[in-house]
Amino acid sequence: MAANVFSLHIDDYLTKVAHINYSKGQIELLSLGYDATVPNFFANPNEKTATAQSQVISQLVHELNINQTAVQITIPDALTYSQLTVMPDLRESELAKSIRLQIDEFVPLPISDVNVDFEVINKLPDGRLLILIEAIQNKIATHIAHTTELAKLEAISLESDQNVLGRFFTEIDDVIKEPSIIFNLGFSSSSIYVKDQQTPYFQFSKNMRLGYQMFIRDTKVNFNVDDKKAIEILQKIGLAPNASINVTRVIDPLVGQIVSEIARTIQLMRDKNHLNIKHIFLMNYDIYINYLHNVLQNKLSVLTMSIPLGNMFVANPITQSFRHSLSSFLPVVAGHLR
Repeated sequence: MAANVFSLHIDDYLTKVAHINYSKGQIELLSLGYDATVPNFFANPNEKTATAQSQVISQLVHELNINQTAVQITIPDALTYSQLTVMPDLRESELAKSIRLQIDEFVPLPISDVNVDFEVINKLPDGRLLILIEAIQNKIATHIAHTTELAKLEAISLESDQNVLGRFFTEIDDVIKEPSIIFNLGFSSSSIYVKDQQTPYFQFSKNMRLGYQMFIRDTKVNFNVDDKKAIEILQKIGLAPNASINVTRVIDPLVGQIVSEIARTIQLMRDKNHLNIKHIFLMNYDIYINYLHNVLQNKLSVLTMSIPLGNMFVANPITQSFRHSLSSFLPVVAGHLR
């Protein structure tokens, strides 16, 4: 893959930039960095937030010495509406018309208010097409496009985490060798994906309105601390047993919600697809909650860890610097593959 573009991931908390070169299953990090996203960038899509966020992006690009202006953008799943569907192998124009007729089934907005796109994931053995349909509110898409223009960049794609991660795990198919759940712990919301090596893309996906932000909120309130201290408490203590302060009692209800959703997914896959989940892989903000992997593994009795990505990255100083947090950059890295 040519390195003539770079990728950008924006969520409610962090803005991440990656410039990579991908060849023969190996990812070479040319540049990687992050900064804080402007508060309420998505909640208040106006000129003020667009201007401020464009400055964040411009500064990141400058500091990372990225000379490319073409950018592929990824945003959290909660900001999009998506659905996997199987359709006949029609001409593109007929396919587009059929897809637009399905939008009402999963998009709770007038079709005039959304930007609809679709991608043919695979042609199935029976000749039908596996298609991902994705819709983004026009005001969000326009806001992001305007922001990138202010940063003097050309946005060539806008996709969800699910779309780019599904492509990533299909392209790099030696990471998931057995039926597995990938839990994408986001900032404001999270996603559950099911992947096995035999199925192109994800076999199942689900979004849940729980993210790292809620862990920060509950820690702040219960220990009467600010954001910075709450983040430190979660990262250094988190769910560790016999810790100096009992953080578990505060955040265990949130962990319980995650356990319940993953357990339901495991049962659904077993009942509906006769699929036994062998691994749970965590990514994104999971690295900011100490002992989260251990607790989920104990509660779900399934081997749980951050996605093991080290072997697919070319060893260099950038990879070394981010070696403990590579899984948190997976959405922006995956956004580079297209």
